[in-house]
Amino acid sequence: MEMIYDVVIVGAGPAGIYLGWQLSKKGRAVLIVEKESSNLVGSKMDQFHMDKHTFENYGVPFPILGTEEYITSFEITNHYSPTGKYIQKMKWPVIAMRFQFFIQRLINLASADGVSFEFSCSYKKGVFHENKLIGIIAEKENKDLKFLGKIIVDASGTNAVIRTSLPKDYGIETFKIEDEEKMYVIQRVIRWLNPDEPHPGKEIKSNTWMYYKNWIAPHFLPNANIFGNGQPGGFHNAEKANKIFLENINIPPYEILEEHKATTVYRRSPYSLIADAFFCIGDSACMTKPFNGEGISLSWAVAKIATEVFIKLLESSEFISKEKLWEINVKYFKNDGAKIAALLARYQLQQIHRKMKWNIYLKKT
Repeated sequence: MEMIYDVVIVGAGPAGIYLGWQLSKKGRAVLIVEKESSNLVGSKMDQFHMDKHTFENYGVPFPILGTEEYITSFEITNHYSPTGKYIQKMKWPVIAMRFQFFIQRLINLASADGVSFEFSCSYKKGVFHENKLIGIIAEKENKDLKFLGKIIVDASGTNAVIRTSLPKDYGIETFKIEDEEKMYVIQRVIRWLNPDEPHPGKEIKSNTWMYYKNWIAPHFLPNANIFGNGQPGGFHNAEKANKIFLENINIPPYEILEEHKATTVYRRSPYSLIADAFFCIGDSACMTKPFNGEGISLSWAVAKIATEVFIKLLESSEFISKEKLWEINVKYFKNDGAKIAALLARYQLQQIHRKMKWNIYLKKT
Protein backbone atom coordinates (compact mmCIF):
# COMPACT_ATOMS: atom_id res chain seq x y z
CA MET A 1 0.00 0.00 0.00
CA GLU A 2 1.49 3.34 -1.05
CA MET A 3 0.25 6.83 -0.12
CA ILE A 4 1.69 10.16 -1.25
CA TYR A 5 1.79 13.42 0.72
CA ASP A 6 3.64 16.71 0.56
CA VAL A 7 5.12 16.19 4.02
CA VAL A 8 5.34 13.05 6.18
CA ILE A 9 6.00 13.65 9.89
CA VAL A 10 6.95 10.90 12.35
CA GLY A 11 5.84 11.75 15.89
CA ALA A 12 2.59 13.25 17.23
CA GLY A 13 4.12 15.38 19.96
CA PRO A 14 3.75 19.16 20.27
CA ALA A 15 6.49 19.83 17.69
CA GLY A 16 5.26 17.44 15.02
CA ILE A 17 1.58 18.29 15.39
CA TYR A 18 2.18 22.05 15.33
CA LEU A 19 4.38 21.86 12.22
CA GLY A 20 1.85 19.66 10.43
CA TRP A 21 -1.00 21.95 11.45
CA GLN A 22 0.73 25.06 10.11
CA LEU A 23 1.53 23.37 6.79
CA SER A 24 -1.99 22.00 6.40
CA LYS A 25 -3.49 25.44 7.00
CA LYS A 26 -1.41 26.57 4.01
CA GLY A 27 -3.05 23.92 1.85
CA ARG A 28 -0.40 21.20 2.00
CA ALA A 29 -1.12 17.48 2.34
CA VAL A 30 0.40 16.33 5.63
CA LEU A 31 0.52 12.93 7.30
CA ILE A 32 1.61 12.41 10.93
CA VAL A 33 2.65 8.87 11.87
CA GLU A 34 2.54 8.01 15.58
CA LYS A 35 3.51 4.74 17.29
CA GLU A 36 1.09 5.21 20.23
CA SER A 37 -2.63 4.59 19.96
CA SER A 38 -4.81 7.68 19.63
CA ASN A 39 -6.05 7.42 23.24
CA LEU A 40 -2.54 7.06 24.74
CA VAL A 41 -0.68 9.87 22.96
CA GLY A 42 0.79 12.22 25.57
CA SER A 43 -0.08 9.96 28.52
CA LYS A 44 3.51 9.46 29.72
CA MET A 45 3.56 12.91 31.33
CA ASP A 46 0.92 14.05 33.83
CA GLN A 47 1.02 17.82 33.64
CA PHE A 48 3.16 20.78 32.61
CA HIS A 49 3.00 24.54 32.28
CA MET A 50 3.61 26.98 29.48
CA ASP A 51 4.03 30.74 29.25
CA LYS A 52 0.76 32.44 28.38
CA HIS A 53 2.40 34.48 25.63
CA THR A 54 3.43 31.26 23.83
CA PHE A 55 -0.23 30.65 22.95
CA GLU A 56 -0.56 34.21 21.73
CA ASN A 57 2.68 34.22 19.74
CA TYR A 58 1.95 30.97 17.88
CA GLY A 59 -1.78 31.24 17.29
CA VAL A 60 -2.84 28.38 19.56
CA PRO A 61 -6.17 28.87 21.42
CA PHE A 62 -5.95 28.98 25.19
CA PRO A 63 -7.15 25.93 27.16
CA ILE A 64 -10.68 26.43 28.42
CA LEU A 65 -11.51 26.78 32.11
CA GLY A 66 -13.48 23.78 33.35
CA THR A 67 -12.05 21.28 30.88
CA GLU A 68 -9.89 18.28 31.81
CA GLU A 69 -6.90 20.01 30.19
CA TYR A 70 -6.94 23.23 32.19
CA ILE A 71 -5.58 23.25 35.76
CA THR A 72 -4.97 26.88 36.66
CA SER A 73 -3.10 30.03 35.70
CA PHE A 74 -0.74 32.18 37.75
CA GLU A 75 1.48 35.22 37.35
CA ILE A 76 3.86 35.02 40.32
CA THR A 77 6.65 32.48 40.84
CA ASN A 78 8.80 32.47 43.96
CA HIS A 79 12.49 31.83 43.23
CA TYR A 80 14.33 30.76 46.39
CA SER A 81 18.00 31.11 47.22
CA PRO A 82 20.05 27.93 47.89
CA THR A 83 19.41 28.28 51.62
CA GLY A 84 15.72 29.07 51.13
CA LYS A 85 16.16 32.27 53.14
CA TYR A 86 15.78 34.77 50.30
CA ILE A 87 13.01 35.00 47.73
CA GLN A 88 12.80 36.77 44.40
CA LYS A 89 9.32 37.12 42.96
CA MET A 90 9.01 36.86 39.19
CA LYS A 91 5.85 38.15 37.53
CA TRP A 92 5.16 36.18 34.35
CA PRO A 93 1.78 34.78 33.25
CA VAL A 94 1.77 30.99 33.07
CA ILE A 95 -0.92 28.37 32.37
CA ALA A 96 -0.75 24.92 33.99
CA MET A 97 -2.28 22.04 32.01
CA ARG A 98 -2.57 18.27 31.80
CA PHE A 99 -0.30 17.15 28.99
CA GLN A 100 -2.39 14.34 27.50
CA PHE A 101 -5.45 16.55 27.05
CA PHE A 102 -3.28 19.33 25.63
CA ILE A 103 -1.95 16.90 22.99
CA GLN A 104 -5.46 15.66 22.20
CA ARG A 105 -6.61 19.24 21.64
CA LEU A 106 -3.69 19.89 19.28
CA ILE A 107 -4.61 16.73 17.36
CA ASN A 108 -8.20 17.94 17.04
CA LEU A 109 -7.07 21.38 15.83
CA ALA A 110 -4.73 19.83 13.24
CA SER A 111 -7.32 17.28 12.09
CA ALA A 112 -9.93 20.00 11.62
CA ASP A 113 -7.54 21.79 9.25
CA GLY A 114 -6.82 18.68 7.19
CA VAL A 115 -3.86 16.87 8.79
CA SER A 116 -4.08 13.08 8.41
CA PHE A 117 -2.96 10.82 11.27
CA GLU A 118 -1.88 7.18 11.42
CA PHE A 119 -1.83 6.00 15.05
CA SER A 120 -0.43 2.69 16.37
CA CYS A 121 1.95 2.91 13.42
CA SER A 122 5.70 2.43 13.99
CA TYR A 123 8.49 3.72 11.77
CA LYS A 124 10.66 0.93 10.32
CA LYS A 125 12.97 2.49 7.71
CA GLY A 126 13.37 5.16 5.09
CA VAL A 127 12.50 4.78 1.43
CA PHE A 128 15.25 5.88 -0.97
CA HIS A 129 15.44 6.44 -4.72
CA GLU A 130 18.88 7.06 -6.21
CA ASN A 131 20.20 7.58 -2.65
CA LYS A 132 17.60 10.26 -1.96
CA LEU A 133 15.01 10.03 0.84
CA ILE A 134 11.52 9.95 -0.65
CA GLY A 135 9.41 8.34 2.07
CA ILE A 136 9.17 5.87 4.95
CA ILE A 137 8.03 2.32 5.65
CA ALA A 138 5.91 1.99 8.79
CA GLU A 139 4.25 -1.00 10.40
CA LYS A 140 0.63 -1.09 11.51
CA GLU A 141 -1.22 -4.22 12.63
CA ASN A 142 1.67 -6.35 11.33
CA LYS A 143 1.41 -4.82 7.87
CA ASP A 144 3.98 -2.61 6.15
CA LEU A 145 2.72 0.72 4.83
CA LYS A 146 4.65 2.95 2.46
CA PHE A 147 4.23 6.72 2.86
CA LEU A 148 5.93 8.93 0.28
CA GLY A 149 6.56 12.64 0.73
CA LYS A 150 8.56 15.50 -0.69
CA ILE A 151 9.85 16.25 2.81
CA ILE A 152 10.25 13.73 5.63
CA VAL A 153 10.27 15.12 9.19
CA ASP A 154 11.65 13.46 12.31
CA ALA A 155 9.63 14.64 15.32
CA SER A 156 9.87 11.29 17.09
CA GLY A 157 11.36 12.55 20.37
CA THR A 158 14.57 11.42 22.04
CA ASN A 159 14.65 8.18 20.02
CA ALA A 160 15.12 10.25 16.83
CA VAL A 161 14.15 7.16 14.83
CA ILE A 162 14.62 8.63 11.35
CA ARG A 163 17.71 10.76 11.93
CA THR A 164 19.61 7.96 13.64
CA SER A 165 18.73 5.47 10.87
CA LEU A 166 19.86 7.62 7.93
CA PRO A 167 23.07 6.64 6.09
CA LYS A 168 26.18 8.01 7.80
CA ASP A 169 27.06 10.01 4.68
CA TYR A 170 23.59 11.48 4.17
CA GLY A 171 24.64 14.93 5.37
CA ILE A 172 23.32 15.04 8.93
CA GLU A 173 24.64 13.70 12.24
CA THR A 174 23.13 10.34 13.12
CA PHE A 175 24.17 10.19 16.78
CA LYS A 176 21.85 8.53 19.28
CA ILE A 177 20.88 10.52 22.35
CA GLU A 178 22.57 8.61 25.16
CA ASP A 179 21.14 8.16 28.64
CA GLU A 180 23.70 10.51 30.15
CA GLU A 181 22.62 13.18 27.65
CA LYS A 182 19.12 13.47 29.08
CA MET A 183 17.56 15.36 31.98
CA TYR A 184 15.66 12.97 34.25
CA VAL A 185 12.56 14.50 35.80
CA ILE A 186 10.46 13.10 38.64
CA GLN A 187 7.02 14.57 39.31
CA ARG A 188 5.52 13.59 42.65
CA VAL A 189 1.88 14.37 43.33
CA ILE A 190 1.81 15.28 47.03
CA ARG A 191 -0.93 16.08 49.52
CA TRP A 192 -0.15 18.36 52.46
CA LEU A 193 -0.76 16.71 55.84
CA ASN A 194 -1.47 20.06 57.53
CA PRO A 195 -3.20 22.01 54.75
CA ASP A 196 -4.33 24.89 56.99
CA GLU A 197 -0.76 25.69 57.99
CA PRO A 198 1.60 27.70 55.72
CA HIS A 199 3.19 25.63 52.95
CA PRO A 200 4.63 26.24 49.47
CA GLY A 201 1.71 26.41 47.07
CA LYS A 202 -0.80 27.73 49.60
CA GLU A 203 -0.68 31.34 48.47
CA ILE A 204 1.93 31.41 45.67
CA LYS A 205 1.11 28.59 43.28
CA SER A 206 4.59 28.24 41.76
CA ASN A 207 7.83 27.91 43.73
CA THR A 208 11.29 26.94 42.51
CA TRP A 209 14.70 26.28 44.04
CA MET A 210 16.92 26.48 40.96
CA TYR A 211 20.10 25.58 42.85
CA TYR A 212 18.66 22.11 43.47
CA LYS A 213 16.45 22.01 40.36
CA ASN A 214 13.38 21.44 42.57
CA TRP A 215 9.98 23.02 42.25
CA ILE A 216 6.47 22.96 43.66
CA ALA A 217 3.69 23.64 41.18
CA PRO A 218 -0.14 23.49 41.04
CA HIS A 219 -2.07 20.23 40.74
CA PHE A 220 -5.70 19.65 39.82
CA LEU A 221 -6.48 17.59 42.96
CA PRO A 222 -7.61 19.51 46.09
CA ASN A 223 -4.93 20.23 48.70
CA ALA A 224 -2.30 18.82 46.33
CA ASN A 225 0.77 20.03 44.47
CA ILE A 226 3.36 18.73 42.08
CA PHE A 227 6.68 18.37 43.89
CA GLY A 228 9.23 17.91 41.13
CA ASN A 229 12.93 17.80 40.55
CA GLY A 230 15.34 16.82 37.81
CA GLN A 231 18.99 16.02 37.22
CA PRO A 232 21.11 14.73 34.35
CA GLY A 233 22.60 11.25 34.40
CA GLY A 234 19.70 9.11 35.59
CA PHE A 235 16.70 8.96 37.91
CA HIS A 236 19.04 7.84 40.71
CA ASN A 237 20.77 11.23 40.45
CA ALA A 238 17.40 12.99 40.65
CA GLU A 239 16.53 10.99 43.78
CA LYS A 240 19.92 11.76 45.29
CA ALA A 241 19.55 15.49 44.60
CA ASN A 242 16.05 15.53 46.08
CA LYS A 243 17.37 13.92 49.26
CA ILE A 244 19.96 16.70 49.59
CA PHE A 245 17.25 19.30 48.92
CA LEU A 246 15.05 17.94 51.72
CA GLU A 247 18.01 17.92 54.12
CA ASN A 248 18.68 21.60 53.47
CA ILE A 249 15.23 23.08 52.85
CA ASN A 250 12.40 22.86 55.38
CA ILE A 251 9.28 21.56 53.62
CA PRO A 252 6.11 20.94 55.69
CA PRO A 253 4.94 17.31 56.04
CA TYR A 254 3.26 15.71 53.04
CA GLU A 255 2.32 12.33 51.60
CA ILE A 256 3.11 11.14 48.06
CA LEU A 257 0.00 10.13 46.12
CA GLU A 258 1.65 9.11 42.86
CA GLU A 259 4.84 9.58 40.89
CA HIS A 260 5.57 10.25 37.22
CA LYS A 261 8.94 10.06 35.48
CA ALA A 262 10.02 11.61 32.19
CA THR A 263 13.15 12.64 30.32
CA THR A 264 14.13 15.53 28.10
CA VAL A 265 17.24 16.12 26.02
CA TYR A 266 20.34 17.51 27.70
CA ARG A 267 22.89 18.01 24.92
CA ARG A 268 23.59 20.20 21.90
CA SER A 269 21.48 20.01 18.75
CA PRO A 270 22.83 18.46 15.55
CA TYR A 271 25.03 20.98 13.72
CA SER A 272 22.46 20.84 10.92
CA LEU A 273 18.71 20.28 11.19
CA ILE A 274 18.34 19.34 7.54
CA ALA A 275 19.53 16.97 4.82
CA ASP A 276 18.15 16.12 1.41
CA ALA A 277 14.33 16.12 1.75
CA PHE A 278 14.76 15.77 5.53
CA PHE A 279 14.20 17.92 8.61
CA CYS A 280 14.33 17.17 12.35
CA ILE A 281 12.60 19.09 15.13
CA GLY A 282 11.81 18.86 18.84
CA ASP A 283 13.60 16.35 21.06
CA SER A 284 14.88 14.46 18.00
CA ALA A 285 16.87 17.64 17.26
CA CYS A 286 17.73 18.18 20.98
CA MET A 287 15.60 21.32 21.23
CA THR A 288 15.08 22.27 24.85
CA LYS A 289 15.68 25.23 27.12
CA PRO A 290 18.41 24.37 29.62
CA PHE A 291 17.08 26.74 32.26
CA ASN A 292 13.65 25.08 32.50
CA GLY A 293 13.69 21.98 30.29
CA GLU A 294 10.68 23.16 28.31
CA GLY A 295 11.20 22.99 24.57
CA ILE A 296 7.69 23.41 23.15
CA SER A 297 7.91 27.13 22.43
CA LEU A 298 11.40 26.69 20.97
CA SER A 299 10.17 23.92 18.66
CA TRP A 300 7.20 26.02 17.59
CA ALA A 301 9.54 28.89 16.70
CA VAL A 302 11.56 26.53 14.49
CA ALA A 303 8.31 25.11 13.03
CA LYS A 304 7.32 28.59 11.88
CA ILE A 305 10.69 29.00 10.16
CA ALA A 306 10.37 25.58 8.54
CA THR A 307 6.80 26.26 7.42
CA GLU A 308 7.84 29.38 5.52
CA VAL A 309 10.69 27.54 3.80
CA PHE A 310 8.64 24.41 3.06
CA ILE A 311 5.76 26.34 1.49
CA LYS A 312 8.06 28.06 -1.00
CA LEU A 313 9.81 24.82 -1.95
CA LEU A 314 6.68 22.68 -2.22
CA GLU A 315 5.39 24.88 -5.01
CA SER A 316 8.02 23.33 -7.28
CA SER A 317 8.08 19.74 -8.54
CA GLU A 318 11.87 19.57 -8.12
CA PHE A 319 13.55 17.38 -5.51
CA ILE A 320 14.05 19.35 -2.26
CA SER A 321 17.77 19.17 -1.56
CA LYS A 322 19.62 20.18 1.61
CA GLU A 323 20.89 23.28 -0.21
CA LYS A 324 17.28 24.41 -0.68
CA LEU A 325 16.45 23.70 2.96
CA TRP A 326 19.59 25.41 4.30
CA GLU A 327 17.69 28.61 5.08
CA ILE A 328 16.19 26.83 8.10
CA ASN A 329 19.66 26.30 9.58
CA VAL A 330 20.63 29.91 8.97
CA LYS A 331 17.53 31.41 10.58
CA TYR A 332 17.57 29.06 13.57
CA PHE A 333 21.26 29.01 14.46
CA LYS A 334 21.74 32.76 14.07
CA ASN A 335 19.03 33.42 16.64
CA ASP A 336 17.43 30.99 19.10
CA GLY A 337 19.90 28.19 18.37
CA ALA A 338 22.91 30.32 19.29
CA LYS A 339 21.26 31.60 22.47
CA ILE A 340 20.25 28.11 23.60
CA ALA A 341 23.74 26.75 22.90
CA ALA A 342 25.27 29.45 25.10
CA LEU A 343 22.76 28.83 27.90
CA LEU A 344 23.26 25.07 27.73
CA ALA A 345 27.03 25.43 27.98
CA ARG A 346 26.71 27.74 30.99
CA TYR A 347 24.19 25.45 32.66
CA GLN A 348 26.35 22.37 32.13
CA LEU A 349 29.28 24.12 33.83
CA GLN A 350 27.03 24.95 36.77
CA GLN A 351 25.92 21.32 36.99
CA ILE A 352 29.53 20.11 36.99
CA HIS A 353 30.26 22.47 39.89
CA ARG A 354 27.20 21.25 41.82
CA LYS A 355 28.07 17.62 41.17
CA MET A 356 31.56 18.17 42.59
CA LYS A 357 30.08 19.75 45.72
CA TRP A 358 27.52 16.95 46.14
CA ASN A 359 30.20 14.27 45.75
CA ILE A 360 32.21 15.94 48.51
CA TYR A 361 29.07 16.10 50.65
CA LEU A 362 28.25 12.42 50.07
CA LYS A 363 31.79 11.35 50.99
CA LYS A 364 31.46 13.19 54.28
CA THR A 365 28.14 11.50 55.03
